[in-house]
Amino acid sequence: MTFNSNTNSNYQGLFAPFRALGYITNDVPICIQQRGQTFAITCCIGKSFQIYDGEKLKLLFVGSQANDAISAMEVHKDYTFAAAASLVLVHLRGKQIATLSSDDARGPIHQLMVFGNILLALYSDCIRMWDHTTHELDNTLGFNENFSPSVFLHPATYLNKIIVGSQSGILQLWNIKTLSLIYEFPSFGSPITVLVQAPTIDVIAIGLLDGRIIIYDIKSAEEIIKFKQEGKVTAISFRTGIFFIKTYKRWTAYNGIH
Repeated sequence: MTFNSNTNSNYQGLFAPFRALGYITNDVPICIQQRGQTFAITCCIGKSFQIYDGEKLKLLFVGSQANDAISAMEVHKDYTFAAAASLVLVHLRGKQIATLSSDDARGPIHQLMVFGNILLALYSDCIRMWDHTTHELDNTLGFNENFSPSVFLHPATYLNKIIVGSQSGILQLWNIKTLSLIYEFPSFGSPITVLVQAPTIDVIAIGLLDGRIIIYDIKSAEEIIKFKQEGKVTAISFRTGIFFIKTYKRWTAYNGIH
């Protein structure tokens, strides 16, 4: 008997795809969620995801198989949102309960973020917003044809605001309630690949395709400090006193911002 996982929608019962042994995660960023005294870790495994107990790394749930590869994930309470092609699949623990879609949506989805009752999904030309409690499309934030969004971030304490990075290196501050552009920052000269909130209010870390990492004050629109690494910056994380920068080759630690 031959088995083709690409046609999993035709399988039912005994021969339906479930999980691959030894397959833990891929290049889609994991989601870490605090659950009481422990943490839950959600890892993407192609067309599905797995949820582990962070204390003992015990497998808790396996998500249902999607028809397309998962490109982004977000977790909120007992819900896992997985982007596959132009769709957002809503799971309660490991069971899919809803699909969020838009008639004119074209995938893939690059990033998901829960913002109160709203789920934001970053497409190549816009950000769509669904009410994740009713599963209804709430609004769409469109951009100028010269602005191709690549990543976005909700700055701490900025009510109803997000910062959107672009392929051209331009950074924009938007109000998602009024769908209005508040401010456009000067271009950084390279596609923006990462945006991370620093422990200090008004300060973010910006990772660029050319390997530069810029610690930036968005309130004064001033560069605080910058570093240069070899290769694309794929992730940045902060901790008290130190922040870590990930390139395609390694993690590098620097003294952080207090």
